[in-house]
Amino acid sequence: MQRAPTKHWTNAVSLIWNLTASIVVLPLSQLVIRRLASLSINLLVLTALALVAYTDAALPAVTVNADFVTTFFVAGKLVLAGHCQDLYPPVGSTTFAGTAFDKAAHSVLHNLSSGAVAEYMYPPAVAVICAAFAKFSPVQALVLFQILSVAALYICAYLVVERRSKAAHLSGVSILFLPVAVTIWIGQVGIVLGLLPLAAGYCLLERSRPYLSGLAWSLLIFKPQLLLVAAMVAAAYALAGRPKCLLALLAGTVLWLGVNICCTSPSLFFNWLDCLKTSDIVYADPRQGIPAHLVVSLPRLVLLAAPASLHQLLRPVFYALAATVAGATVWCLSRLIKSDVNSQGSLVIAGSSASRMKREGPGGQGDVLSFCVTVALLVLPLVSPYLFVYDLCVMVLAGWLIFCRTWSSPTRLLRHAVVAVWTFVNIYYALIMLHSSWVSPAAVVALFAFLYVLAVLECVSLTVANRRAALGVPVVGTDGANF
Repeated sequence: MQRAPTKHWTNAVSLIWNLTASIVVLPLSQLVIRRLASLSINLLVLTALALVAYTDAALPAVTVNADFVTTFFVAGKLVLAGHCQDLYPPVGSTTFAGTAFDKAAHSVLHNLSSGAVAEYMYPPAVAVICAAFAKFSPVQALVLFQILSVAALYICAYLVVERRSKAAHLSGVSILFLPVAVTIWIGQVGIVLGLLPLAAGYCLLERSRPYLSGLAWSLLIFKPQLLLVAAMVAAAYALAGRPKCLLALLAGTVLWLGVNICCTSPSLFFNWLDCLKTSDIVYADPRQGIPAHLVVSLPRLVLLAAPASLHQLLRPVFYALAATVAGATVWCLSRLIKSDVNSQGSLVIAGSSASRMKREGPGGQGDVLSFCVTVALLVLPLVSPYLFVYDLCVMVLAGWLIFCRTWSSPTRLLRHAVVAVWTFVNIYYALIMLHSSWVSPAAVVALFAFLYVLAVLECVSLTVANRRAALGVPVVGTDGANF
């Protein structure tokens, strides 16, 4: 009988402690975990940038072999010297080794590896632009372009994400995606000439400015393998009865091709087109020393694996199959777009148009545009005839669209797909740096093929759900909720 008060006091103390833990301790611990995670990410980003800076400053033999130096810096030097005719190999060439450009690179870059073969396969206008960088030393030019790439990455995040105050943080986190880090490190143009036009076109199309969006996407002619993403999305909107973006894309492409002719000469422009044929031959022949472990294009991998005697037979077959896959993707996306237009012109995915219009206003594109761009990015390795693993830096756009924007009815499949791509590609790139013989690019392409099939099935499911919703039939989402 005398121990009862003690028991009551014990229960009261336990209750107070539990309340204090739930109100103070638990939130504080979660806050600490978030702060530690943010600090760790920031440290990793700074470490990556510090490694890039260290390479630029202390390892000139490595820096001079960077893609920007051996390709774009040398091209700029030739433009400044008035030797534009040396940019591309002679018509009908089957190799880049020993060409005038290759010899110029070894003459300009004294530390360039003797076995390295330098080539330039971009439009003439890009070489004219690179002449501004050629006025500096190779290391200085590379550093300037790396700074430009980081700035372009920030602009891309600023254009795409909803909370623009987080753009700097998100662009920094994106550097932890190894294709982005490597693109900055070696001075590839995937961010400046690929990701930036894609993000700008998305931003403009989402704000119902299809003509400006198409013009922005037409800049991808300077990075042709990524032009397929914009072309598929614009074509899908055209098939759905919205051709303005595609018309502007075509007009802009013709405009930029005309600029290439005017800034140099028509003969040089046609030499560039012939150079693309040469690259198609060279990058299908493993005897040319092609880094096959970096190739993530399904048509290209098939050609690399097949005997050279069969290339003439297989090339049109697999290019036609790639075009068929791209066309089927366009058709599926166009059905989704067409099924999802309500009377006010606002686009949603099997969700309430009221919440979407409240956030974006009438005519906003919303979820469907993000879905279409993500699917077009997933199918890219299956249809592009020329794609390296560092070109996958554009996949950060899919990550921003899925995780950094508010969806009226989020799809778990795309979230899982983006996480799988980021994780697997990072592991693949890390293994390449350790030992390239440990990996096979077919595994990357197989992952994209699997995720693409799932995304198409999701597209069909959403199209059916939208049509049922338009008829007034209750739709049950993947999470079991009624839309």
